[in-house]
Amino acid sequence: AVGEWSGRPHPRCEILGFMAKLRGRRVAITGGAQGIGRSIGEALIATGARVALGDVQDALVKKTATELGESATGHHVDVTDPRSFETFLV
Repeated sequence: AVGEWSGRPHPRCEILGFMAKLRGRRVAITGGAQGIGRSIGEALIATGARVALGDVQDALVKKTATELGESATGHHVDVTDPRSFETFLV
């Protein structure tokens, strides 16, 4: 019935708990120049993670990283190119 407790945490609580485990860790985010990728970066930085934002939009991803502060770096990455993706992860 509506309002009954299922015994499981709300999905948002589970996500926030997972993100808290990333405090102090480095996280790679593709598509990080704008939109969802940028928002994920912002949320992870807020929990104490450091983020490497990757995107094919070089100037924009570097601008985004600068706007997000010292916990973010911006990098060129083309996920359709295996070498580009590997370089991003190294």
